[in-house]
Amino acid sequence: MSFREGLIVEFKDKKKVTTVVCIKVEAKNIRVVSDSNKEFNLPINKVGHITSKVLNTSKSRYELIEDIRQYILKAEEDVEEIDLSSLWDLLKDEEDQKYDISQLTDLYFSEAENTYKRSAIFRALIEDNTYFDQKTEGFYSPKEEKIVQQILQQKKIEEEKEKQKKLTLEWLKNIINGNLDSPKPVGADKILETIIDSAVLDTRAEKYSDIVSLMSEINPNIPNIQEFLINLLVRTGIFEEDENLLLREYNIPSNFSKAILDETEKITISVDSELNFRRDLRDLYTVTIDDEETKDIDDGVSVEILDSCTNLYIHIADAANFIDKNSLLNKEAFSRATTIYLPDRKIEMFPQKLSEDVFSLVEGADRFALTILVKFDNNNDIFEYEIFESIINVNKRLSYNEADQIYIQDGGLAKIFQITEKLKQKRIDDGAIILNFPELRLKVDENKKISIGKYKNNSPTQGIISEVMILANYVVAEYSNKNKIPCIYRSQEEPIETIDFDPDANDIVNMFKQRRLMKKSEVSTIPNIHHGLGIKFYCQITSPIRRYSDLVIHRQIKSFLRNGKPFYSEAEIKEVINFTEHSLSVSNIIQRGTIRYWLCKYLLNFVGHKTKALILDLNDDKYIVHLSEIVTELPVNKDFGMKLESTQEIEVIIKDIYIRKGIIIIRILKNTNDEIPWLVV
Repeated sequence: MSFREGLIVEFKDKKKVTTVVCIKVEAKNIRVVSDSNKEFNLPINKVGHITSKVLNTSKSRYELIEDIRQYILKAEEDVEEIDLSSLWDLLKDEEDQKYDISQLTDLYFSEAENTYKRSAIFRALIEDNTYFDQKTEGFYSPKEEKIVQQILQQKKIEEEKEKQKKLTLEWLKNIINGNLDSPKPVGADKILETIIDSAVLDTRAEKYSDIVSLMSEINPNIPNIQEFLINLLVRTGIFEEDENLLLREYNIPSNFSKAILDETEKITISVDSELNFRRDLRDLYTVTIDDEETKDIDDGVSVEILDSCTNLYIHIADAANFIDKNSLLNKEAFSRATTIYLPDRKIEMFPQKLSEDVFSLVEGADRFALTILVKFDNNNDIFEYEIFESIINVNKRLSYNEADQIYIQDGGLAKIFQITEKLKQKRIDDGAIILNFPELRLKVDENKKISIGKYKNNSPTQGIISEVMILANYVVAEYSNKNKIPCIYRSQEEPIETIDFDPDANDIVNMFKQRRLMKKSEVSTIPNIHHGLGIKFYCQITSPIRRYSDLVIHRQIKSFLRNGKPFYSEAEIKEVINFTEHSLSVSNIIQRGTIRYWLCKYLLNFVGHKTKALILDLNDDKYIVHLSEIVTELPVNKDFGMKLESTQEIEVIIKDIYIRKGIIIIRILKNTNDEIPWLVV
């Protein structure tokens, strides 16, 4: 049939049929009007079905559109009675044959063809492609039986998914409405996985838009989708109230597998088997100095004050002695790379039995150590060092507070203090930059009670231990370089600029400025100067219980001491660097983010309170301020009606807190207002 004005034609548009009336015929296009009064050009080759129905185009546009709609209604009435499977069953053995719409209509309805029924068949074929393929324009062939069966099976799967989705939505609605005992339907876990992913990653989740659409079926007016999802998952029992989203995002395991724990149980200390390889230093008076809460103690010190020299022994827990490279424990420690310390928990690199017992330098117990003996002359200058494996027995476990009370009277600690003060001054003379920033100490007890405090790591014995550890790291780095032992060296280029300030004067502003001028530290198998510490070589070996890269260097040194060759090649060391440095970076992200979460939760009780602040820096539209009570740096918008300078002390008010985003919004107070309460930590 040729095209003419008034002719109704139909075409496929996104798996649906659109019915239009021709109002003008051109060479390659026809001008058409749809039932929605949309007028457009339709390419002739896009027409899928030419009906025999011709409308009167002289009617008004309104009447013409109404006629199109009436045609569509009659055609759709016939669609409901069409079962394409029966038509396919009749023709399936003739898959090479081609049928046009009229032929298929005659075969199905077995009566004189009717234009509405032909439109109905066309609609059915377009909307359901299970049974017939369109071979050429206007002609259809039955599909192979095996293909039809595959499509039907897939549809069955999709229908089951849709059923499971509806049941899951009903279940979630029940949960939201307080019916927490409502049984979880089969198939809910798949949807829950995507909900969890969106709760953790928010807009970064792969199926975030799908979940937003799904949740709108539960509640069309959700102000914050992430908070909604988190609360939903808390109600289902999948999340805790304070679920750590960062641990989920980075897939950090909180527990150890049974296989790992079984392997742990087999590890014991056998002193007799190691006596041939180690120096017995159990008669040497040894102390450990740590925070009161520390249980994984990985370093201790001893001192011998002789007439001609002083021997400083630095003992580092020998965890490497117990961990075979091919063991499950080693693989697990490598994958974790570090112990993560959080306000409410500790996620350890090794199981607790090892980190707090077998490896830990606990008081009164025989323990294996890698000992760095550094000899000082009577001017407290280094003249010799030695590294060896040892057996020690700690005589006294001290906290920093306890050690600070006795270090002047204790002859050994007093001597170490003299030595470390000189070591520190030498580093400063060599360009070291000391930044004694106060730290926020935030703890969360088992009842979720949050306590915060200001912590300064510059007490006398903190200084002693810090300097002793730097010395141990330097000696091992120097020893590795000298003996060509592949090592994980840490270095730092000179700062962009050096600011002159007293590190002990609590000069927050200048320390902040200096920190911004520091270059990023580097990790490599090539030794280089660490300008920030003011030393020629540097590595890290003092935390093998909690840092895998330290354990690796222990293996290197121990192998060299026993066999004259390193345990790892340089290529293997590079592989360790690549993996562990990424893991350490992730650990830092988790620690910072978790601390900010708990700080925000703590400060939620102080919205509307004021606190003291110090202006650290000025940008075009913001100040960077230091909140002294909570030891936190925050940006605050400038008030251009006020003229403030760096180092100026001000008062700010806490305006708003967004816990999951880690955002603390503050505003500068123009005038002191006694009616505004103070934030009291």
